[in-house]
Amino acid sequence: MSAQKTKPQVAPGSMMTSASKYGLFSYRDTNNIGDEIQSVAARQFLPTVDSFIEREEMDQFCPEDLIPRKLIANGWYMHAPEHWPPSAYLDPLFISMHISQEPGLYSGLCASKILLAPQTVDYLKTRGPIGARDEHTVRILRAAGVEAYFSGCLTLTLERRPVERDYDLVVVVDLPLDVISFIREKTKKNIIAVKHCDLNIKEQDDRFQLAEVLLGIYSKAHCVVTSRLHCALPSLAMGTPVLLLDFAQDQYRFDGLRDLLHHADAQDFLKGLCRYDVNHPPANKGMHEELRNKLRERVSAFVGAPVQINPTQDLARQLRTSEFIKWELSKALKRRLHEAKIFRGEVPASASVKGREYVTSE
Repeated sequence: MSAQKTKPQVAPGSMMTSASKYGLFSYRDTNNIGDEIQSVAARQFLPTVDSFIEREEMDQFCPEDLIPRKLIANGWYMHAPEHWPPSAYLDPLFISMHISQEPGLYSGLCASKILLAPQTVDYLKTRGPIGARDEHTVRILRAAGVEAYFSGCLTLTLERRPVERDYDLVVVVDLPLDVISFIREKTKKNIIAVKHCDLNIKEQDDRFQLAEVLLGIYSKAHCVVTSRLHCALPSLAMGTPVLLLDFAQDQYRFDGLRDLLHHADAQDFLKGLCRYDVNHPPANKGMHEELRNKLRERVSAFVGAPVQINPTQDLARQLRTSEFIKWELSKALKRRLHEAKIFRGEVPASASVKGREYVTSE
């Protein structure tokens, strides 16, 4: 998706300074279109998209014109925490930020361990207060000494797409077949099943276009039942009745968000213990409106403000953290090699990897 083809909406109250340039997150190695939906939410606030910033390689960004890019840095942090902190040429607003405690897809490093380590946490302290997407992220940020608040998700600011509501359409998103069958038994309405994950769509243009198609479907639906956060919250924002079913193992990332929605345990839903009727779905709670308004205010103010970074100073901070990142990567590699030896039977399963603790040179 090129900057020339981008035609963003500008949020009320947002403005552009003549010297400002803007970046938008892109996602090369993910199959989850929910990521692009989060970028669509950010894009509506930007006067222009001058650069696409690969989320998992933020540290490598260096524009040819050497002009820093303002970046609405919302979303999941991160599958590749070894690429932390961001480039000195990014001026990020950390809002709707989720810090994962799960091992990353590439190195196996946990983002919470890297981003909030004593050797690296100063970066977030200088960018605070941090808007956390969920209450869990608020807690771990504050425990690390970072000023933080619960912002909710930026997808709560999405506007309903200009399509006519189809009161005969129920949309089910990333649900198991037994749940879909259960819903079919309860209604005579048309049901379409949608997935957010698609391994076949690689091109950035196509991924953003699919995100818009999905948002159009959720805007049109009479009702949505989903396991996906970035289907449930956009549906809520666009006024479509929605039910979130709890399937995810890492439920902590829903803390504070599930309360905005009608939600239920998946097994309780199948047992009929959840009284959510897709034929006559209850209205959404409306508890998200205050979060939505504050998100729009904070992001609009950030977009219209001058750049707040000095690339030379930020580069020095980035260099100070590189030694720690390399140390953690070496330990992760040692663990993986050890696990491979156990798998091949070269060492007993009870054997452990011993290593020295990281010691700073200061």
